[in-house]
Amino acid sequence: MSKLIFIDTETTGVVREKHEIVQLAAIVTNEDASEILDEINITIRPENVEAIDPAAIATSNKTVDDLLANEYSMKEAHKVFCEFLGKHINKYDRTDKGHFVAYNSQFDEDFVRLLFDRCGDHYYGSWFWNPSLCVMKEFAFLIRDHRQKIANFKLCTVCEFADIKFDEENGAHDALYDVRKTVELFKKLI
Repeated sequence: MSKLIFIDTETTGVVREKHEIVQLAAIVTNEDASEILDEINITIRPENVEAIDPAAIATSNKTVDDLLANEYSMKEAHKVFCEFLGKHINKYDRTDKGHFVAYNSQFDEDFVRLLFDRCGDHYYGSWFWNPSLCVMKEFAFLIRDHRQKIANFKLCTVCEFADIKFDEENGAHDALYDVRKTVELFKKLI
């Protein structure tokens, strides 16, 4: 059975070599996302506080002190995430992997791969098939004849276009909220 692992991250900025994940949320579903099998929400304390982009954390109404109070260190978060993945995937079986699915998947996948690298784990590919699946690009393809009707491709804008309620004031830029909305959008696409 094919497993979809929807992932969203919140980071301290957009430069992957410099910034870090501060929240990682994942939802595991069956092959058509009709059934949610599991979910996790991990908050991570940043290690490179000087590199935090104030604009990046302002989008989620967080302060540096909020981030420093997050539950896990980077290495602890990596361990917890791998344990979560291990409940659904046998990383020693080359035929048992999950599909990394995200809205703007390249961004999230790059940061998750970097989390693995920073923790000395070079076996990201034991968990996930390559390439990742991008809900944003799939949506863009499906509405290509109506592209002019959408002002931008922010998740909230696309959800509203797809008649999915999105609370931008209270939900956007929270990884768990955003990944739940990505699952909803994916279900509409298929």
